[in-house]
Amino acid sequence: MTVGLKEYNQKRNFEKTTEPEGKPEYSEDSLRFVVQHHLASRDHFDFRLEWKGVLLSWAVPKGPSYNTRDKRLAVRVEDHPLEYRNFEGTIPKEEYGGGVVMIWDEGYWEPYVNVEDGLSEGMLKFVLKGKRLKGKWALVRMKGKAGEASDNWLLLKEKDEYAKDEEGISKYTSSIRTGRTMAEIEEGQGEKFVKNPFSRADVQLAKLVKTIPDGDEWLYEMKYDGYRILAFIEGNGVRLMTRNGNDITNRFNTIGSSLIDLAKGRAMVLDGEIVVADESGRTDFQALQSYLQNRQSQNLFYIIFDLLALDGEDIRGQTLIERKEKLRSLMQDAPGNLHYSRHVKGHGKESFAAACRAGMEGIIGKKADSVYSGKRNGDWIKIKCDKRQEFVIGGYSLSDKRISGVSSLLLGFYDGEALVYAGRAGTGISESEMEILEREFEGLKRSDPPFRKVPRLKSNEKIIWLEPKLAAEIKFAEWTRDNLLRHASYLGLRKDKDPKGIKKERPEDEYKMEF
Repeated sequence: MTVGLKEYNQKRNFEKTTEPEGKPEYSEDSLRFVVQHHLASRDHFDFRLEWKGVLLSWAVPKGPSYNTRDKRLAVRVEDHPLEYRNFEGTIPKEEYGGGVVMIWDEGYWEPYVNVEDGLSEGMLKFVLKGKRLKGKWALVRMKGKAGEASDNWLLLKEKDEYAKDEEGISKYTSSIRTGRTMAEIEEGQGEKFVKNPFSRADVQLAKLVKTIPDGDEWLYEMKYDGYRILAFIEGNGVRLMTRNGNDITNRFNTIGSSLIDLAKGRAMVLDGEIVVADESGRTDFQALQSYLQNRQSQNLFYIIFDLLALDGEDIRGQTLIERKEKLRSLMQDAPGNLHYSRHVKGHGKESFAAACRAGMEGIIGKKADSVYSGKRNGDWIKIKCDKRQEFVIGGYSLSDKRISGVSSLLLGFYDGEALVYAGRAGTGISESEMEILEREFEGLKRSDPPFRKVPRLKSNEKIIWLEPKLAAEIKFAEWTRDNLLRHASYLGLRKDKDPKGIKKERPEDEYKMEF
């Protein structure tokens, strides 16, 4: 029951106003909401919910209230374009809605009724996950009087752990996005938040080794089984970036919200791993893959192990132990889904044995006095309990017993510009994973093999070759003398990894210590 953007466009002269022109668009993941303080002919708040490519909009004269006894009038107005959630500034006085607009709150919302039915029947219930507005809310349509043109609703706070005995919003007088007051926006002042000294960074990478160095100059941490993520936090905004530069903030908005709570307005850049953990604390990559498909997991965590910038200062040149001490101090009383990665000084062999007994992937060793260079230079090392790494998917097979699905994945790694065949993985692919893979493979099919040397094929199978655009995490027993994987098992797709950067991992014997 969206109205569309025709009325929005008709009311505005885009040669005079800097508001965005109305064009429907769709975000890929979670539904967004925004609340804008709007000082026009009358002071009010605009409450907007993303739905079907537009922002459903209500004008709320007194603004929202955390008091469940308050019934705040909310007048349904024309739908706004999704891009309007980024609008903050001054609308010329002679234009429709002329006045000052501030982004007062923003975040994500989750309906817990059918939205179309709720709009039609006049009862829309939802959860807000904003910086200032949180918890359960409802919009309820009022019965209209005869001849009344307005579409009047009530915005209500429902009872939950966020409800208060007061309205709870008047203390917030600045923009959640820029930190400016209404007067500062009208005067055209710039953003007030401190910015980070850089907007992207190469992550520090660990070399795979066979042996563990002794000495207290090494710190040891658990190796976590998840997505490596750099978090860039400025003011009340956050970006979660994978190591190959993809912004996946929308997929982990609960983590993003907690990071904003942690930062309390300070600028910082963090390095860590987003994981799903079981009750014993063991991280599970396949469970993380499941979360990305259905977003139902309650055990999603961001384990933070490094601090790259703080309060506008680049601290990558400081030693690891100095950076970790600052990080530990920052994370006192952190939200429950953010964890500080503890370390052990020395005792690498004991740490490795404990990690393997606990069913963890392995350990990471880091030189205590090392700087964060963003390279794989030996300052960080990794020792794995079992053999696993990422491989490029270059095709898949279908046995004569199947007419669809995936029987096995044909895998490879890069040697220079050439894709080298490494073997197959035929186990670990559940029916649900098979459906995911089939969807991902659409549009990647090609007529010829992408591998440097064509692998040996079986007589009772069909091979579908693929563009080498996808990576998978694979567990295996060993490499054969023919440089092929033995007993390879599929663990999940690695969309956080660039396939072109995947090479065969070879343990380096830089540290000749015996277990």
